[in-house]
Amino acid sequence: MTRLAKDRGVLAKIMLIWSIAILVTSLLGFYETLSARYLFVFDESKLASIDRIRNSIGWLCPRVFWPNWNNFSFVNALSAPVLLGWAFETRGLSRAFALGATILAIPLVFISYSRAAILGLLIGLTIIVFCFVIRPRSKRFALIFMLMIMGFGTVYFNSNAGGLWGKRIVSAMEKKWEVVDNSIRMYYYTNAVVSGTVDSFGFGKGLGASTVIINGGSYHHYLLGILAELGFWFFLGHCVLIVMVCLRLLKGVRRGKNVYWNCGLLASCIAFPILCLGPSSIMGEGVYWLWLAFIVAFIEYDSNVMRLNNKQFQAGSIKCTS
Repeated sequence: MTRLAKDRGVLAKIMLIWSIAILVTSLLGFYETLSARYLFVFDESKLASIDRIRNSIGWLCPRVFWPNWNNFSFVNALSAPVLLGWAFETRGLSRAFALGATILAIPLVFISYSRAAILGLLIGLTIIVFCFVIRPRSKRFALIFMLMIMGFGTVYFNSNAGGLWGKRIVSAMEKKWEVVDNSIRMYYYTNAVVSGTVDSFGFGKGLGASTVIINGGSYHHYLLGILAELGFWFFLGHCVLIVMVCLRLLKGVRRGKNVYWNCGLLASCIAFPILCLGPSSIMGEGVYWLWLAFIVAFIEYDSNVMRLNNKQFQAGSIKCTS
């Protein structure tokens, strides 16, 4: 992707595919929730856990193609701000697909009953709204759309149906905070740092070593999984890459070019560390690396355009001086 996606046309096609994919999976997710059955076979050993959650919140958490509802909600939590930003940069059918996917993805995050996904999504949307507010030349369409979404959300959650769903979600999340034992997470985190990293002198224990270090399973934290299995230096390089991406996206917002697209991608990058507090399989690892590759390709394209514009400007200045 980073080799081929070096012009806006290719990036736009990827965004169109992204929008349609989220539209389709979101519709399937709503179908699973309303029909109270999953479309695909899942691990039957989790039946007790699924029934417990269904009894607590009153509906079936959608999962569609992913192993569990956390993966599904993380995909939507990262996709919603990206698609929202893209919707304000494009037109026509592409905008309709992007807006439709965003509108469907946001409620599915809340229905999916994931603390990390909900918190990450709220932080991402807050960043986008903040950028809209501080930019005096924000597109009128963007502001109107945000006001419509806020108005619709307020009316819905004050209605009887919306109020019931909202109360169930809040009640279920509060109960989850109260009853969930986080000691196992601390055990995973400690072993990731001590057994996985320190004991290997920072070089990691190798891919799949979690089956030995913590007797199977995962570290329940994507970045700590990288730290323990691939080592401190790979982990450091990964973190530096994310920071550099965020700085370049922020620079794009300040520069005033592709503001909303840059803003949506930046919001998803900032939301990602919050999502790492959820299960370490984040989105199904392949989806995560595609997301990161797209952002890197976008920045590379944006940087090339900026360099070309600077060269043209300097050439024009030299001619004028002559």
